[in-house]
Amino acid sequence: MAQFEKVEKSPFSSPKEGFEKTLELLPGIGIEIWKKREIANLILARKKSGENEIQCNIMFNFNDTVSISLDSPIDNEDTLKDLAEEIFATLDA
Repeated sequence: MAQFEKVEKSPFSSPKEGFEKTLELLPGIGIEIWKKREIANLILARKKSGENEIQCNIMFNFNDTVSISLDSPIDNEDTLKDLAEEIFATLDA
């Protein structure tokens, strides 16, 4: 099982704005949102990777950061890192 986590400065003015914009952006890069926790600005999502599924948690924190954690029972850490970078790039666009 591979896991990857990264925290970066949020490009949004508030956690709520980041949460709402990310809900709009993720489906555009093939990531399915399956649960959301609005009170915590937390998005639980997943992306198909062949027959496998990558689990993705995105949380907008009140210290102006966004954390992304990914895990997969099959994919390696480099694959997860690439997906995290794709998500951060999408949020920055």
